[in-house]
Order: sequence, then structure tokens, then C-alpha cells
Amino acid sequence: MTVSLLLPVGQGQKRSGEDAGLIKPKSKRDKIAAEREYKKKKAQKKAQRLKQLEEERESEKNKWLDFNAKIFSKTSKGKVKKSIFATPDSVSGRVGVGTCGKSGKPMTQFPQHEKWKK
Repeated sequence: MTVSLLLPVGQGQKRSGEDAGLIKPKSKRDKIAAEREYKKKKAQKKAQRLKQLEEERESEKNKWLDFNAKIFSKTSKGKVKKSIFATPDSVSGRVGVGTCGKSGKPMTQFPQHEKWKK
């Protein structure tokens, strides 16, 4: 390419107003309006993101509640568990021994040891 083919800046292709530096300076009112619009869009995006996070939390909570309900519906449908630490019904009953006397086996008998003397 030769230098003779180059044209001066004023001739040749026309430039758009943005490229030529014909941009109007924004007034204070326009700047404030643009800032408001930007903040409004930003707030909408934030609200949408928070809504999505809340929906995810709710779905996880519902999964857990369904699982929990399933577990308890299988094990104790209308059945109240009796605590092993509840007060015994009989006088000879012991607290904290939940399986004694159940399933046909009696309570384990331990012999009384005498004091050892030398």
C-alpha cells in the first residue's frame, strides 16, 4: 500500500456521531435517571436470586420432612414408645433396665459375694 492512497481525515467515509466525538455531555438529571435505572435493575436481579435461593431451601426442607415422615410412619404408626427411664409400674421394678422380664427371659441373678477375710 502506498502513501498516496491515504485520504485526509475529513474526506472519505463518514463516521457515526459516537466515533466523531459528537456525543452530548449528559446532564445531571440524565445521570441521576441512569443511576436509578441501574440500581433498579440490580435490585431486581438480587430479589430474583434471593427468591431462587429460598426456593432451593424450601425444596431441601421438604425433602427432609418427607424422609422424616416416611421413617416415623414405618416404625411407629400410632404407637407410643415407652422410655426405659420411666418410673416402673411395680414395686420391684428397676429404672433404666428396659428389657428385663421381656421376651421370656428373667432378670439376670447375681450371687451376693461375701466379704473376703484373710
